[in-house]
Amino acid sequence: MAQPQLKLDTSSLQAGLVLNGRDRQHPYQTTTPELHYTSLDGVHFTRGLYGKERMSATNTDLGDGWGHIMAISEMHFKKPYTAEELTPYIRSAWIKARFMAPWIAVRTSSQPNAPPNSYMFTYKRSSGPEEAEAWADETIVWRKETKTLNEWEVEMKERHWKPCAGRFGLEMHLAKGSMGSGHDWFLMFTCPHWTSDGRGLFPVAERMFRILYGEMDRTDTTSYASLRWGEEVNRLPPTTIRTIPDVGAETPKTPSLLSPRQFVRPSLKVRFFTGVEGLQETVSLSPTETKSLNLLCKRYHISMTSAINSVLLLAELETMLRSVSTLTPAQQQRVLKSFKDAQICNVTVNIADMRTSISPYFAKRLGDCGTGGLVNIGFPTKHDMNFIRQCLHIGNDGRVHKNLSPSSFWEGVASDTQAALKEGSRVKPHQYHLVSNTVEQMAPKVNGFVMSAPGIMSSSLGDVEKLGWFTKYSPLYADKYPDSEFTIRDLRFGMRTVNSAARVVHAWQYNGRLNVNIQGSRRWQTQESWNMFLELVRENFQDTVAFKSAL
Repeated sequence: MAQPQLKLDTSSLQAGLVLNGRDRQHPYQTTTPELHYTSLDGVHFTRGLYGKERMSATNTDLGDGWGHIMAISEMHFKKPYTAEELTPYIRSAWIKARFMAPWIAVRTSSQPNAPPNSYMFTYKRSSGPEEAEAWADETIVWRKETKTLNEWEVEMKERHWKPCAGRFGLEMHLAKGSMGSGHDWFLMFTCPHWTSDGRGLFPVAERMFRILYGEMDRTDTTSYASLRWGEEVNRLPPTTIRTIPDVGAETPKTPSLLSPRQFVRPSLKVRFFTGVEGLQETVSLSPTETKSLNLLCKRYHISMTSAINSVLLLAELETMLRSVSTLTPAQQQRVLKSFKDAQICNVTVNIADMRTSISPYFAKRLGDCGTGGLVNIGFPTKHDMNFIRQCLHIGNDGRVHKNLSPSSFWEGVASDTQAALKEGSRVKPHQYHLVSNTVEQMAPKVNGFVMSAPGIMSSSLGDVEKLGWFTKYSPLYADKYPDSEFTIRDLRFGMRTVNSAARVVHAWQYNGRLNVNIQGSRRWQTQESWNMFLELVRENFQDTVAFKSAL
């Protein structure tokens, strides 16, 4: 019996879809159909998770939700709304966002009759809005609890799910502000990391708010029912190794016979804990401090990311040195000797976004919010211990002394960090393919959580408004948009870090403030070391901005 034919315009052949189980040729097509969405009936589209997304799903499954993402917007509406009054606006905007970015409505489930840790995405197409309406009813969650921003962050991280659960890719929760006013609402996105990273999620949030803005001020009167439902499947993205061309292969460098001496961090012990495992605290600079830090970065030609990473690295090492008394005498001696003699200190994971490497073909086809996925790659950086020891040194009294003068911090550690980040971030698309293919081969063999190395895992979203996100709703631009129906007063972004031996950091600027969200696990650190690290991060920012030098 012949398979039913899918009737779409010819542009569907360019979207990376595989129809009726057969490949259709285009410049970036693959002969491996499971990496693209396939359909035998023109209704049910599926593709397998591959490489980084598959390993992320596996690690989330085995690691109690590790990596689950949340993003929270603290909104203020010009007039008060009840949930019932907000519902039609929110629902319509959410459904229209799905039409533009259908990846937010794919389900993840286990792949039947496949090797271990095999998962697949599924999407159901319809010629009308019925499927999207049912999806909205399931993924919009109105919460009746009253919580603060920090409390909602904990709650959203606890609301994680496994890749075999058949859940949709993204949920949106709404709750009244902690004052109970109808003016103030929290709008919260939560999704598994295999579905998206931060640079994939925020464009969808921006599109959602843009549509909501138009719905509320009546400049967008289009009904979602009138959209050309069915053609959105053209925007279902194939796995990332099919949107990023495999280019930039280089001849491997011959490794040096003399490896530099590395600073060796003390080993960590699994700790007993009660209650919620995750730790999180957002260090926020005031608008004045943020402005000063930006000016200093400009003066010394240092990126904000380099400055942030330098502050974090120094805080981590100082916390370690000030905590050596908790180690055995032999361990103390090893750590102090390593700090004195080491030539480099490694930061294992920094994140480079790879979306600029997406082929123009797919960039145009998928649009500004159509990729989702893990379109990033981690890379290590090596930091010169000579510069670090100019900022931190152990005196004859055995105490740690700190010097964050401009010559030590900006011209030393921060400049060295910038050079390391610049070198490490020169990741070629071919390297992304190598990593994806390697972890794809590993995934079926993984039977336990793959723990992160101790230290810092750092990722920066950048300046949100300069990236083109939320400008109309930012209080910073209120004079430019005086008639806005709502503003977004504050943002929060982070992920679930249970089981993580590293401190995971997400940083961003919004509404004139730098925010550094620091997250960790009680399993791997004491409350004392956690509090000390937070205090030192705050202190380092303050000292750097104020040109202080604690000698």
